[in-house]
Amino acid sequence: MHKSKLLQLIQNLNPSEFKELRKVVHSPIYTTNPQMAKFYEYLKPSYPAFEGSRLEKQKVFARLFPERDYSDGQMRVLMRELTKVVEEYMVLLQLRKNAFQKQKILSLAFGERGMKGLFEKSTAKLLNTLEAASYRDPEYQLEVFQLNYQKLNLLDVFDKAAKPKQTALLLQPLSHFYRQTELILRCQLLNLASIYNSPEVAEPMAEKELLVEKIYRSIYKLYTEADDSIYKDLEAVFFEQLAFIRPAMAQEIFAFLSNFLIRNMARNDHYYNSLLFQLYRKGLSNNVMLKQNRVADHQFLNILIVAAKENQFEWADGFIVKYGEQLSAHSKADALRLGRSYLLFYQRQFDRAVELLKDHPFDHPLYQLNAQSQILKCYFESFLSNPTYYEMILAYSLAFEKQLRRQDFLSLEKAERYLHFNQMIRKMAKVKMEKKRDGQKKLERELQSTKAMHSVGWIIAKIKAL
Repeated sequence: MHKSKLLQLIQNLNPSEFKELRKVVHSPIYTTNPQMAKFYEYLKPSYPAFEGSRLEKQKVFARLFPERDYSDGQMRVLMRELTKVVEEYMVLLQLRKNAFQKQKILSLAFGERGMKGLFEKSTAKLLNTLEAASYRDPEYQLEVFQLNYQKLNLLDVFDKAAKPKQTALLLQPLSHFYRQTELILRCQLLNLASIYNSPEVAEPMAEKELLVEKIYRSIYKLYTEADDSIYKDLEAVFFEQLAFIRPAMAQEIFAFLSNFLIRNMARNDHYYNSLLFQLYRKGLSNNVMLKQNRVADHQFLNILIVAAKENQFEWADGFIVKYGEQLSAHSKADALRLGRSYLLFYQRQFDRAVELLKDHPFDHPLYQLNAQSQILKCYFESFLSNPTYYEMILAYSLAFEKQLRRQDFLSLEKAERYLHFNQMIRKMAKVKMEKKRDGQKKLERELQSTKAMHSVGWIIAKIKAL
């Protein structure tokens, strides 16, 4: 035992800490094994030198288990368990020394447990403490960044709409931290080089861009310049270097790629949908879109819509067979029915799609809204060749709008997307019925002034076809 990690840790404790360790080994919070207290009492006379033959493992074991034969395996288990207890105690000692870090961990605990008020109050207090200090060094910059980053990660639970503003708060402290730290390290490097007469160490550090930096710089250019050639180069690099990217980061990069294509569908729905279908297929085959071999419920439907728009119905059927049964139990029935309705819609089997949706009791309210939107689209498509559907569109649309205005589970922004979609369908039907000469141009102008709309790519196509 003389050179064990356990004794090294205990030797490092000062006398008052070693004395307090006795309370720790008796506490059920740290261990429920009664042998830990006996082990401590046996070691106590040897503290702090831990010398002599009484610390041989066989002798320790004989004192703890006088009725048993020596078992090296059992002795190792005991040593590991006491080592873990001592390590937990050292973490506690470290937290006692740093009240700020202790409060920071407590704040995180509030956030992860959904206690929004306590989390926001404690985080604000920590940020005020930093602000009141006179230092603006790398440590300050890093703490400000970490607190705001912690807050950003919890906005998915508390307030998603605040994410853009919160993300912006991260940039300045991170930039200052990087620049300050780099300058400090460069100065230290020059100083060390002169002390140790190592001119090769003092050479400028290589500025070669790392893979992650290269990818995120390309993403930034992609979103600011909206150049398709940047997208294609970025997609190629991403899949070529996928093995060198952490899975969580790979999923985020994949989301940037797919969102770029989705946002550009208003410009050219057919072209960007084709690229998105290719991206989804690569994402599935490379496991980027999978978590524990499952496709997320919302992604399942997105993939089916994109495949249907590409007339890839056979592929979509295979996709449903492969991943449909693995959907979460609470949404499987809704997602499968909605997904199959999308396939029928793009096969222009509108009546069958409506039959599939209209009497199904959707459990998930968002799926219910998407189903009602899909029924309205089916009615409009049927109306284009059969004007008798006009009254049905008006009645269903008005009832849908009334429901949208009563709902309380959607954010205002999302509700407006569905409301704009719903109102635009009524206006398109009216233009078609009344055959107004300038009706199409008015709809196009109105669409351009509308911030967000559900199924905007389909709406654009239908306006052009009027």
